[in-house]
Amino acid sequence: MNPSAALFIDLRRTNVIQWPEGDFTQAYIVTGDLETTQNFFKLHHQNLKNIPQITCEITEPATLHLLTRQESVTRLSLPHEIIIDGLSDHFALDAIISWDHRHTTDYYKKIITQLIGKNVNHFSLYGVKEFDQWLDVQTFFAGHDFYFYDRFHAAKPGHESPYQLHTSNFGNIVAFGGWSRSIDDKTMLIRGPHAAEWTTHDEAVQQEEKLLLGMSSRHGLSLSHFTAGQIQAAVKGGLAVVQGDYLCPTDKGLWDTPKLVSLLL
Repeated sequence: MNPSAALFIDLRRTNVIQWPEGDFTQAYIVTGDLETTQNFFKLHHQNLKNIPQITCEITEPATLHLLTRQESVTRLSLPHEIIIDGLSDHFALDAIISWDHRHTTDYYKKIITQLIGKNVNHFSLYGVKEFDQWLDVQTFFAGHDFYFYDRFHAAKPGHESPYQLHTSNFGNIVAFGGWSRSIDDKTMLIRGPHAAEWTTHDEAVQQEEKLLLGMSSRHGLSLSHFTAGQIQAAVKGGLAVVQGDYLCPTDKGLWDTPKLVSLLL
């Protein structure tokens, strides 16, 4: 495993007793209930201090007060309903919005405006089902200097989630309660949440997985990954555009990455 791997821990699904070996550039921790989260930070306080960037995704509002006292935590990803004034003075904030279609787009625009006023510079939007609605929200975000850097995440430039960027840039992941992966130029190794050994897919599946990762982000992939015919098909289909030495997804391509990838295989 590459020593620059990111650490992923889901405390709802696993207890990490023994700290893993390796130097981690960042960690993404999905918190559990208050007791589990409290025990984890108490047990691994010293190890966490050695990781430069730590994002905590809050699933239980009761853990918010606990996490605000953790000096090692640099970023909070949390439901938009529990973001309070002053939180941005100490943490980078990611507001999670689970789109409920019983509400109008204007309803969520008002919420986003309020959160921007609380210095939220990153949003995770899940559950938007219509492309035109997504475009409408994108235009609204652009008016506040935000952009969708992938289908589900919008940020001001420079405030993108380091973990999301690590993932789309083929970064290695050591996971507890999730899927680990190790990627080099030729091979993608994976390990399931309860598996002890690394496995791999056949070459065709690996290629598809890498394309799904690379083309799920605005920056796209180098033209060297593709043939002229593949590039032409993606551009003609309105799903990608050539920008310098890169093939980048258009809005349609970002919205439907699997369809874009099907033209690039």
